[in-house]
Amino acid sequence: MRRDDGTYKSACMSSYARRATGCCLTGTAIRGSLGNMRLRPAIPSLLVVEMALGYCSIAKAEGADSNSLEAPAIAAQLVAEATRARNWRYVWTGVNAGSTGIALGAMPILPKSNVPVLAVSAVTTAISGAVTWFWPLEVESDAEIATQPMPSRPGLHASELRRLREHSASDEAARIRWPWHVVNLVVSLVPGAVLWFGFNRRTDATLASAGGFVTGEIQLFTQPTGLATGHLTSGTHLNVTSKSGIVTYGFVW
Repeated sequence: MRRDDGTYKSACMSSYARRATGCCLTGTAIRGSLGNMRLRPAIPSLLVVEMALGYCSIAKAEGADSNSLEAPAIAAQLVAEATRARNWRYVWTGVNAGSTGIALGAMPILPKSNVPVLAVSAVTTAISGAVTWFWPLEVESDAEIATQPMPSRPGLHASELRRLREHSASDEAARIRWPWHVVNLVVSLVPGAVLWFGFNRRTDATLASAGGFVTGEIQLFTQPTGLATGHLTSGTHLNVTSKSGIVTYGFVW
């Protein structure tokens, strides 16, 4: 009986252990299943994050490509406009310098009665030529900056070029607005006043003032305004460009 009791107890304990082990395995399996259930919803979230990061990378790459393509175009635009501005400055400096030279050269040849008119003309054209030469359009210096070597980040270079283009455009627009035409009128009246009140040469005074005003207006009309079109938003303006693009007429009142 004792042996049977011992065998019975051993059998019972073995059966209990198997049930306990089975319960533990079942609990582990349940915990693993719950863990899998918690991980499954996280997988789409991770995919969304990865897709978002990938989109940002693509957007940054596209932005860098657009900046790298935009920068040379803006630089070329500034260089082309600077060339027109420089040619305009050279031409009108030459016109004024030539007028000064003609007036000075005619003094020994023509009668002395014409010396006052020639002297006033020489002084006026010399001042106009000096102002034209030493006060160029801002696009000339902006174009030099635009052609400097690009930095390591093309985006910064493109933004800087856009700022330079905006600066040059606003300068071109400002120089053809109505105050400059008023200044031209006032300046043209000065030599006429000198001849009228200083030498009693009324006819010569009228011709000098009229000729100076017309010449100044032509100089203003022929100033390059290729970049300023978007800035001529107020007032009445006229902007006509020749087919070759060499001459651009701009007027704002």
